[in-house]
Amino acid sequence: GRSGISMTSPREANGLQPLGSPIQRFIAAAKKRRAEGGGDAPRTLQDAQQGTLLPSPANYPTPTSAPANNESCQTCDGTGWVAGEEREVAEGILVATPAVCPECRKPARPAPTLESWTIPAEYSARAKAEMTAALEMARTVAETGGPQWLVLMGANGAGKTHLALAILAERQRRGETGAMWRAEELMDWLRETQRPDAPVSLGARLAYLRDIKWLVIDEIGKERPTEWASEQMERLINTRYADKSGLVLTTNDDPWGKDSPFSLAVRSRLSDRSLCAVVTMTVVPDYRRRKTR
Repeated sequence: GRSGISMTSPREANGLQPLGSPIQRFIAAAKKRRAEGGGDAPRTLQDAQQGTLLPSPANYPTPTSAPANNESCQTCDGTGWVAGEEREVAEGILVATPAVCPECRKPARPAPTLESWTIPAEYSARAKAEMTAALEMARTVAETGGPQWLVLMGANGAGKTHLALAILAERQRRGETGAMWRAEELMDWLRETQRPDAPVSLGARLAYLRDIKWLVIDEIGKERPTEWASEQMERLINTRYADKSGLVLTTNDDPWGKDSPFSLAVRSRLSDRSLCAVVTMTVVPDYRRRKTR
């Protein structure tokens, strides 16, 4: 599935909304609050949408780790959201980062952690060495934020997704925004914008992806291979390279092998050792074949 804790809304694809629109009224109100020394930000989903703080729930992913809203919650009025920190993204344009309500939208289950990722005693010495190296690199990224890019390569069941989620959860715990998709679902989400009746532009969704600090793309190489999908993946990765934004990729395939799911341009980016680390787990068995991990 896909997950994320914060979503910042891009402006309408056709440009600024006309004067007197909700966003203009919100901008004026926010500027007034700031000039007067603060004041509470809008707290409900309705207030946030009126100020275009939140994208439409139909158009953007929502946290999959959160249970149903609590309609009686006094903190968020039953919406599940509260408005977070405001920032100015352009002259006169303020955007706030919505946050999951701390009272009624607590995660239904804890996120994977590095501590819960164990190395089975019966694994071979080489498999243990690969897993140890992967765990150490994941811990470095989770705790320090660097290197900014990490590629986890290995067979099914090696634990790549667990490590990727643990990194994301730790960076989010430290206050950074992040989201995770399976590659196939991400391409489907972007491809929705190509329909004649699409409610949002491709540029708007790419802007959302660019704005988050950490992006995790799982199972690259399993998405439907089309020229369009390859072009969008390259565009997305090239943008994060230019921004030096956090990126964690998992794949079964050698990024430089004959079956590589990456374009030549992306392979070149992944070769930048000042930015990207590649961890291989080629001999680690499938843990799903064990009764316990």
